[in-house]
Amino acid sequence: MYVRAMRKLGIEVLTIGPRWKGRYSHPEYDDIPDIEIPRGSPVWRTNFLTDVSQVDQVWSFDNKFRLRGKLGDGPAVIYCTDPHVVDAKFYLREYDYKFSAQKIPGTSWIPLAYDSDLHPCFNNINNISRPIDVCFIGMTGAGYENRRAGLKVLDNLELNNFISSGLVFEEYYRPYNKAKIAYNWSSSFDIPMRFFEGMAMGCCVVTNRIPFLDELGFVEGVHYLGFSNIGELEKVVLEALNSGRWQEVAKKGNLAVQEHSYPNRVIKMLERIDYKRG
Repeated sequence: MYVRAMRKLGIEVLTIGPRWKGRYSHPEYDDIPDIEIPRGSPVWRTNFLTDVSQVDQVWSFDNKFRLRGKLGDGPAVIYCTDPHVVDAKFYLREYDYKFSAQKIPGTSWIPLAYDSDLHPCFNNINNISRPIDVCFIGMTGAGYENRRAGLKVLDNLELNNFISSGLVFEEYYRPYNKAKIAYNWSSSFDIPMRFFEGMAMGCCVVTNRIPFLDELGFVEGVHYLGFSNIGELEKVVLEALNSGRWQEVAKKGNLAVQEHSYPNRVIKMLERIDYKRG
């Protein structure tokens, strides 16, 4: 997402790393790095860097590679998406600037965001245009027991729900654009992409209560609806649907989330490292 955002801003980006072949990968959308490094390589190797000695900056995203020396005269920057993905204490010490999507000691907090191309809002926010009551697309396996319990409650309400996993790109944003409510349960109580994406796609986001949302300008009951347990989840969803309140919350949330785009996040990080574009 951040590479896409940088390129949108007119920044020339050279990507280095393994080709993504994840669980949810679509061959037609595979992002092939400019310089491909075999998966599992333990360090940056000199022969992979011969063509990039003049780069202005080196950025690493949730990367298990360790830096070996500096590249050119520019700073080395790391962005940690999830605290459980990167061993922060070990990897952060090698970088000049350290950013994280979650609040990690020793890093600057730059939350996740949404991509206007991948999370568009092209359907009106009303009952006719959005026949799906609740939409959720995401992981429900081991470690997500609370999330699954919430989904079971929603299923028992006999609503018109769309529940799936492993969908990306159009398969992801089309169901959400037909949905009134975007359900979220953050098992780690961090702020996931799904929070911003649901708002961006015109849904009323219903989420378990997560710390620090107020610091981003989001107000519960205005921009999203919160719950703390299964019983409250059921009550919040039914009230929002039956009263039509979901529409007001979805519209205000959609307006509030506009500034939380990936290009804006990139601009903020570049300002902190005093990078002059162009």
